[in-house]
Amino acid sequence: MAQLDTTATEPCVVVEVTSPSTARIDRGEKLTAYKQISTLRAYLIIDHRRRRVERHWRIGSDDAWQREEIVLEGRVRVPCVDTDVTLDEIYRRVDLPAVGEPDEVEYEI
Repeated sequence: MAQLDTTATEPCVVVEVTSPSTARIDRGEKLTAYKQISTLRAYLIIDHRRRRVERHWRIGSDDAWQREEIVLEGRVRVPCVDTDVTLDEIYRRVDLPAVGEPDEVEYEI
């Protein structure tokens, strides 16, 4: 199967699915870098270990970034494409490992 290399030059949303080796980077360095993209309106971090989506968003390029976590159930709003996605839709056909970890992780915004 051929692999296509595509680079979005003016993204409005970026979605990351964490892995054991990238979770810290996704919530740290990448978050900081993505916030500098003027066209970006939403950055979604999909947790690979449990039903949790961390949503960072802003309305316009000059607006402050906001953050929320959607855990177990709920809807994730994606402002620039004017849609909602449920956690059921995101995690459909995904077998999550049974892990014990804190309910909320603090990160700088």
